[in-house]
Amino acid sequence: MKKSTDLTNKIKIEFLSEHRNLIPILAKINYEEWAQFRKNGSVEEMVGRYAETINKNKIPITFVALNHDNALLGFVSLIDNDLSSKPLLTPWLAALYVFPQYRKKGIASELIKVLIQRAEDLGFANVYLYTSNDDRTTFYEKNGFIKQEEFDNDGESCVLKKRQCVLELNK
Repeated sequence: MKKSTDLTNKIKIEFLSEHRNLIPILAKINYEEWAQFRKNGSVEEMVGRYAETINKNKIPITFVALNHDNALLGFVSLIDNDLSSKPLLTPWLAALYVFPQYRKKGIASELIKVLIQRAEDLGFANVYLYTSNDDRTTFYEKNGFIKQEEFDNDGESCVLKKRQCVLELNK
């Protein structure tokens, strides 16, 4: 049974390409949320990067979670590479974000499900991500990601995780 605070039956997950007007919002959030991992750049640069993710059938792809009024609840991207020290690993879950007032309601998990399904549809066997070594690691494990290694990323302790696109072959 789903929690009463679960919004997953009241949201829709769509391609950013269907909501291009949201690109500046995503760019600003991304720039502010993950600035510590960026040595330089600007919000305008992030606008350009999100404009490149308006694909449906090739990477990079961004998905947005919306309510019934098309208000933005969160987003996530499937990109070629998110860690320069691991150039052979592809694709990557990147920039998973849900607005604070909508967290712990299943939205991030739904975004991950849609992203994993699209990666599988595109022929990928695995999806990778990295995150700070904190409580988010448990969240990702609950969503099927397995810890691969811990590493230092410019002084911050991080964890590399991997998820198979097909968790149950014999459903």
